[in-house]
Amino acid sequence: MDEQQNDIEILIKGLQQFNQQRHEDHYQLQSLLEQKLNQINSSVDGFQKDLSKNINENLDKLSESLVNSIKELYPNIEENFQKTNERMQTIEESICSKLDSMIEIIKTLDVNLSEALKNTTNSIKETLSSLGEILNNSMGKLSNVSENLGKFVEEFSEERKEFEKLRRKEEAKILNDTAVKHFHAGRSNLAILKLEKASKLDNSSLEILTNLGIILSIEKRNEEAREIFSNVLSKDPNMAAAISGMGLIMFNEGNLEGAINIFKKAIDKDAGIAFTYANLGFAYKEKEEINKAIENWEKALELDPNLSDVKEALSLYKDRRVDGTGEIPI
Repeated sequence: MDEQQNDIEILIKGLQQFNQQRHEDHYQLQSLLEQKLNQINSSVDGFQKDLSKNINENLDKLSESLVNSIKELYPNIEENFQKTNERMQTIEESICSKLDSMIEIIKTLDVNLSEALKNTTNSIKETLSSLGEILNNSMGKLSNVSENLGKFVEEFSEERKEFEKLRRKEEAKILNDTAVKHFHAGRSNLAILKLEKASKLDNSSLEILTNLGIILSIEKRNEEAREIFSNVLSKDPNMAAAISGMGLIMFNEGNLEGAINIFKKAIDKDAGIAFTYANLGFAYKEKEEINKAIENWEKALELDPNLSDVKEALSLYKDRRVDGTGEIPI
């Protein structure tokens, strides 16, 4: 807006300079006209003087010639003298006519110049008046444009922020899905890197944070995992996967009873998580409660047939169920 105000001030100054220059040109033109008229009058006076001098000289010569002619042509002197007078009169009339024409031309030129100056002044005044109206209208339009432009920039900025937020969420989701694939393929370290990057892109996704915490707990990085699960549960106390992750940390620390209670609590919140049943089975296995371990492993495989470690455990312990005598068959 300041740049627009500066441009308008520069334009107004330019118009003032133009008006001043126009007045100066008017005065210079008027002065030049007066000089030209004085020169013309001087030229006319000089011309009349030179003409009179030439006429007098010619008359003297003519008189001398006439005297000689009279002497030589006395019989025709009256006739020749009359013709000479007529010629002189014609010359004089012609000169007077030319002078009158020149005076009329000068008068006409003066009138035309005055009229032209008057018309030019009026035209400039009208132009300046129109330009003032245009400037006022332009100021109003510029104000509206500036206001509308500000609103547009603000709206565009908000839309851009929202678009960037959605883009980051989508990129985070893709990284999360890729990390899960890496984890199931045995590439836990790569999965952790992907999930850490995804959590930076979308720190509001509890799913991404929970997946990161679970893999960290599986890798025995208990303190990092506990911090993540605590953060998730502070935002959603019913997040069953995060509750199950807390149980896994207890399992890692050797607190089997505490882990079992936490796994059961997670199942109460969501009975559809294979991970929870698998870890509950491993906790029962450590307590040598094989029947309960096998029961939970089978439930885990029903939910997710791709749990390779559960398949191996079930294959190893499925023939070691406790029989009716309370003994474990070997």
